[in-house]
Amino acid sequence: MATQKITNSDELQDLSRSVAVWLWLSMVAALLAVAGNIIALTVNSIYAGLTPAFLPQALAQDIANLTVISPLWLILTTLALLGSLRAYLLWLGVVTFTVYNYVIYTFSVPFGPLFLLWVAVFGLSLYALIGGITAPSPLLHGF
Repeated sequence: MATQKITNSDELQDLSRSVAVWLWLSMVAALLAVAGNIIALTVNSIYAGLTPAFLPQALAQDIANLTVISPLWLILTTLALLGSLRAYLLWLGVVTFTVYNYVIYTFSVPFGPLFLLWVAVFGLSLYALIGGITAPSPLLHGF
């Protein structure tokens, strides 16, 4: 499959904007995820309906999301917005993990006060992932 060279800087800017939309969308999702993780870890009633076997898993997932995934997500998003191809590709991986993770939050955790927040993170992440995969990346311009 041959790639078409971009000769016009306006075309490159249009491509950059099309990728940036998905990156900014995922940044909103990451910030919502951080808020949800903090709330879930500080409010005891959030996981009140969970079984004793599932409660430690949910709390561990919130801790991992808050300390590892969300900071990595925000850093990679920022670096991708600055033009890093490596960060963009890693960002796709983090967003894929987040979609998988929030499918579990949305469909496996009993309905509660954070349900709509989880659905929002899931929806924004899924939308950003699909857009990020299908958008022609200006970062791949030279390849």
